Amino acid sequence: MTTAILLYNGLHFPAGMADGGIAWALQTGGKIIALFILSDKDQEEGYPFPNDLDEAEELKTDSDAMGKDLAIISSNIRLLRHQAGTAGVPLETRIVPAATEHAIRPLLEKADRIFVSAEPLDPPVLSIALPKIKKALASVSASVEWVD
Repeated sequence: MTTAILLYNGLHFPAGMADGGIAWALQTGGKIIALFILSDKDQEEGYPFPNDLDEAEELKTDSDAMGKDLAIISSNIRLLRHQAGTAGVPLETRIVPAATEHAIRPLLEKADRIFVSAEPLDPPVLSIALPKIKKALASVSASVEWVD
């Protein structure tokens, strides 16, 4: 069975990527593996209003932020499962935290086609793993489609 990998960059969830992957799987009779790649570093945040500083420092921790990120990704996974299920396409999902090039590459080498979310328009608000993704894709033989 042919395999397409949907490679989601952090919280970035372009709708066209699921559509493209599902269409490809229907055309080839293949399956989809969706990888949600988390960055190992949080983006630096600024405080636009000085009066927000005390409240933000008291209410936000790294674990709070990671919990919210995982809640968003879980919601995205449910949506993707619904789309694939409606189309009758087999789907496997994985969250890959603190992914390195060496962790991602073996997963990508199994693919016949890879759909990748391109860099989001507002990266400071998202968890970004794009440099690692690009490096891992450099040595993969599958065709790669970048989706905005």
